[in-house]
Amino acid sequence: MEYSRSVAAFLDACTDCVGCVSCTAACPFLQRYGTPDEIITGHPQDAFLCTNCGGCSSKCALGLAPADALFQTKCDLIRTGNIPSMVRQALSKARNFADTGHRFPFIYYSATDTVFWPGCGLAGMYPSIVRKIPEILSKNLGIKVGVVLDCCYDPVYQLGDVNMTKTAIKSIKENLKRHNISRVITGCPNCHKIFSRLLKNITIEHILAVIPQDEFAPILGEKIYLHHPCPALLSGRIRQQTRELLIDRQDQMTVLDSQELLCCGYGGALSSISPALAEQFTYRIIDASGERPIVTYCTGCKHRFIKYRKNSYHILDLLQGFRPLQKPVPSLHRWINRLLLSLSERFKSLVLTSCIWIIFS
Repeated sequence: MEYSRSVAAFLDACTDCVGCVSCTAACPFLQRYGTPDEIITGHPQDAFLCTNCGGCSSKCALGLAPADALFQTKCDLIRTGNIPSMVRQALSKARNFADTGHRFPFIYYSATDTVFWPGCGLAGMYPSIVRKIPEILSKNLGIKVGVVLDCCYDPVYQLGDVNMTKTAIKSIKENLKRHNISRVITGCPNCHKIFSRLLKNITIEHILAVIPQDEFAPILGEKIYLHHPCPALLSGRIRQQTRELLIDRQDQMTVLDSQELLCCGYGGALSSISPALAEQFTYRIIDASGERPIVTYCTGCKHRFIKYRKNSYHILDLLQGFRPLQKPVPSLHRWINRLLLSLSERFKSLVLTSCIWIIFS
C-alpha cells in the first residue's frame, strides 16, 4: 500500500532501532501480531485490531508514536476502501450508532452558556446521575448549567473514519453556537478526547476537574484498584483529579493506582472484530486488580468489567445518594434511557417556556 507521509516517516525512524520490541510489552495485540512497523509493512489490515490505547507509544525506546502510525494506517485503508469484512460490519454499526444518537429524538441542546455533555455511555447507563449532575454543577459553579445529549462520533473515529467524525463535529459546533454554548463539561473521557482534538474555540473540561470532592460518598473499608482509561493518556489533569478524589481519602480506603494506561479491550471496536483478543485485554486488568474492586471513569470500561462479573465502580457511582450499578445494561435499555432523558429535557424546556410566556403575556 502507499503510505501517508506520517506513516512513512515513522517507518523510516523505526528502522533505526532494529530488533527493538520494547513497544510489544504494552499490548496483547502487538505480542501476538508483531511490532507496529511489521504490521504496517506486512499485514496493514491487522491495524484494525489496535485499540488506539497509546500504550506502545509510551514504551517506544526512540520516543516515536507507533500508535499514531497504526491509527493513520486505519485511516488510509478506510479512505481506499481496503478493509476486511469484519471491520466493514463494525464500521457500519458504529456509523449507525453515532448517526442515530446525533438526530431527533435522541439529541437535545440546552440554551445555556455552560452545559454538561454526559456522552452516550453515561446517558444510557446512568440517566438518574445525568439528571442530577447539572444541578450539582449549577449549585457549585454559581451559574445555570444545562445539558446536551448528542454523540461525539468517537466510535467512528476509533475505527479510522476521521472525515465522517470531522463532518459531525462541524454540525455539533453549529448546534453549540446556535444555542449560545461556549463551555462544555464532558462526562466521558472519549468525548473529552474528541473535542480537545477537533472542537476549537469552545472551552472543554471533564466533570472530574470541576465537581467538588464533597459530592462523593466514601467506600468505607474498601481497598480499590484505580483504572485509568485509554483517553486519559491525553490529560494528566483528569488522571490527577481522579487520584485526588480517591487517594486523598486514605483514612477510608487503600488505593492501588494502576499508573499505566491499560486498555480494557473495548477501544477500536475490538470486542466486535476479535472478541477473543479483546478478552485478553480485559483479563489483564482484572488479574492486575486481584481481589480489589476496580474504580474507573469510563462507562465502556465499567460495562466491560461487570460483564465479566468483576466488582467495579464508575467513579460517578460514588456520588452521594446513588446506588452503584452492578449489572450490565442491555443495549435496548440504554437506548430507552437516552430517549427518556431527551424527552424529559424537552418537556422541562417546554414547561419553562410556557411559564415565561404566561408571566409576561
